Amino acid sequence: MRTLATTLRWAVVGVLGIALVAAPGIASAWTKGNTPPSRLLDGPHTKINGPYSVAFDAQGRMYVANAMSNSVEMYAANWANGDTAPKKSLVGPATGLNQPTSIAFDAAGNMYVANSTTGSPSVTVYAPEWAKGNTAPIKTLSGPSTGLSAPVGLAFDATGKMYVADFSGNVILVFAADWASGDRAPVKHLGGPNSGVNGPTSIAWDAAGRMHVTNVLANTVTAYPADWASGDMPPVKVLSGPATGLSAPVDVDFDYLGRMNVLSVGTLQCNYETVSSLAVWPGEWTAGNTAPSKELKGSNTKLVCPTSLAFGPSGETFVANSLGNDITGYAADVTVTIKGKRTSPTAISLAGVTSGVPLGASITAYVRMKAPKQKFVPQHAIKLTKGDLAKGTFTYPIGKLKAGKAYVPLDVNFPAERLGQMVSDCEPELILCDGASEPLARQVCPAGCRVLNLAEVDWRRAADNPARRMDPMDLAYILYTSGSTGKPKGIAFVHRNLLHTKMCLTNELFYSASDRVTWLHSPSFGSSVVDIYCALTNGGTMLPWDSKAQGFTGMGRWLKDMRATTFHWIPSALRQFARTLPEGMVFDTVRISVMAGEPLTRREVDLHRKHFS
Repeated sequence: MRTLATTLRWAVVGVLGIALVAAPGIASAWTKGNTPPSRLLDGPHTKINGPYSVAFDAQGRMYVANAMSNSVEMYAANWANGDTAPKKSLVGPATGLNQPTSIAFDAAGNMYVANSTTGSPSVTVYAPEWAKGNTAPIKTLSGPSTGLSAPVGLAFDATGKMYVADFSGNVILVFAADWASGDRAPVKHLGGPNSGVNGPTSIAWDAAGRMHVTNVLANTVTAYPADWASGDMPPVKVLSGPATGLSAPVDVDFDYLGRMNVLSVGTLQCNYETVSSLAVWPGEWTAGNTAPSKELKGSNTKLVCPTSLAFGPSGETFVANSLGNDITGYAADVTVTIKGKRTSPTAISLAGVTSGVPLGASITAYVRMKAPKQKFVPQHAIKLTKGDLAKGTFTYPIGKLKAGKAYVPLDVNFPAERLGQMVSDCEPELILCDGASEPLARQVCPAGCRVLNLAEVDWRRAADNPARRMDPMDLAYILYTSGSTGKPKGIAFVHRNLLHTKMCLTNELFYSASDRVTWLHSPSFGSSVVDIYCALTNGGTMLPWDSKAQGFTGMGRWLKDMRATTFHWIPSALRQFARTLPEGMVFDTVRISVMAGEPLTRREVDLHRKHFS
């Protein structure tokens, strides 16, 4: 039986030393051609031995599956250059690791590992914060009913179902989201002469929900509809031919710009010069013999028998090179630290507090891409909560939308030094504020930037609709990191990936115009984006509450009076909030309760059952 390992070793003999290479946080984009990697993690302390897969968890930590040492190593999100040891290792007979070739994480943060050893292939699962050492899996999928023979690719769709690319079986196997440990059969499969599946090694989905598969033996990438039927179903399109440059494609994934990235190992030899490559196509690539829009290839790239690619927290591309024995990283395309009109936002909002309500609801969610199942409302059909709200709270973000501007939310609770660093980095043309925050706005305002106090705007004046057309790749907003490891770093978001995220959440949680969505997070945090856009892109109602200014007392009665349907917060805040609630108070209108950002314990689950069930 041919295995993936033997396929990749046709013309390569021996295993070299181990090295890890990665890109810096945000830098200029990698250039097509012979571009070198940006950072290097190399040396005996790294414990890397035959890396076959690289992946990142929700906290940005990097994981490497080592097929030679039967181990998984975890590295800090900001691992240092040089001979840096992993934070922890999973290794030993109890782990069940046996030639691990793929790592994936489900929505709950559990780590799944595909073990492709001949004779006892399996998928093993480990708790989100697994203990280092010889830790046993919490469940294992193995046995003849599973159909596993050489599982080398793992992925999860939007519904939580697990997909396995089985190389030797020439089949894509799909398992239920809640599969139980043991010999479980797949719920459906894709394989057969018409399917185009031939040595499948990886699975990924584009923005439209179509499934893509790399076929290492056929030198193709095949695409299938989101609702493909079980059996020998033909693909809807195939990428194949000499112009594509595909040479034993082993991994496919879609980057934050929606482009398709394909990693090719090379069929004849794996050397430092010509064969292995990383190629990029538009998300809506043309079937047939279509050339990539850019390609990374050459001795400087350090691509040597690459087997896996993943995108880091800041958009960098990381590649596991199994026989080059390293992981190379290449810079992201969207930059925010490089100055210039193309990368700098043109408007910035300062989050203030008026009557206890955050002023920084910097809405840029009105986009013109329609997606399946997503409900959109006319541009004026946005409902506001009743109460003493400053008009600028929601009207100025809509103005930025119509003007086609990007934004950076600033929280007035942040230190002035931190705000100054953010403003200096993004080079805005305009700072919007209210009367209370105007002194701070002028304090951090750089040369050449204007400050506009919304309290001085004549809201009675009529204005024509600019009717600007927005491109999906236009910059929507930038959020900054906390700066705990240095200066705050900007993360850029375009309209396309913003809309796709909201489309997935809408389709999964069924947001609609009847929803009344709590807004409890600072607009400078990513959590607020979910509340803002899931509400307003579906015509829902925003319910803002500033716990820093208003506290927790009275919030329970406010939730009842506002008839909130969604509640999104962090577990520690839920505990404090629950202490203020009278016995027997139940929020029976809440249909969605989301706890995120911190570990969730049984205590919070019990509190939820008590007050939200």
